[in-house]
Amino acid sequence: MTFELIGRMQLWSNALVDSEECLNIAYHLMVAAESEAVQSQENALHSHYETVTGRKFHPHFAYSDDQSVFESFRGSLLTPGECYKATYHLHNLAVIYFMQLYADGDEDPGKVAANKGLAIVERNRIEALAFPDRNDLKGFRRLTEQLRTIRNKQLGHASGPEFSVLHQPGAVGSTLNAVPRQVVFELSDAIQKLAPVVRQKIGVLIQISNPTF
Repeated sequence: MTFELIGRMQLWSNALVDSEECLNIAYHLMVAAESEAVQSQENALHSHYETVTGRKFHPHFAYSDDQSVFESFRGSLLTPGECYKATYHLHNLAVIYFMQLYADGDEDPGKVAANKGLAIVERNRIEALAFPDRNDLKGFRRLTEQLRTIRNKQLGHASGPEFSVLHQPGAVGSTLNAVPRQVVFELSDAIQKLAPVVRQKIGVLIQISNPTF
């Protein structure tokens, strides 16, 4: 069982690393979106649009051929809008990776424990070590419930009330809010606290399972 727990914790560690990488890349994209080089790419896109269509670009008006015009633009850098879109998706992906710690996971006998039973007991111990202050632990568990809702109702599944759907004559549109900025900050902080504890726990279990190592 020790080897299986080590395997499960390694999957937790991988998920934390992947989630943190998504958040870090998203942060750099947001910084890049404000750079002069990327801003100039947006201006080049607008010029291309006006050359092809003969219309002045307006962010709040769309025409039927707009998508093909945008796709015909071959810039060397991302535009600010593409940076923001990528950040949106990376934040969503960070939530999905993180919630691997709390989602169902089957066992692989002899290698990986199921994400239940003893694994949950060990996960609770890791949380307590990462958040020794009782109020901090309560705050973290509130965060996990927020992330669970986002994952289950917005990302893994599409719950109608979570989306803003607008019906108009002959058309329908929908939007989904981005992961709140405060949730992103709290998730990043939680990963910084959890990751070293998980790595340390893996090391301890490896020593226990290999006493002569």
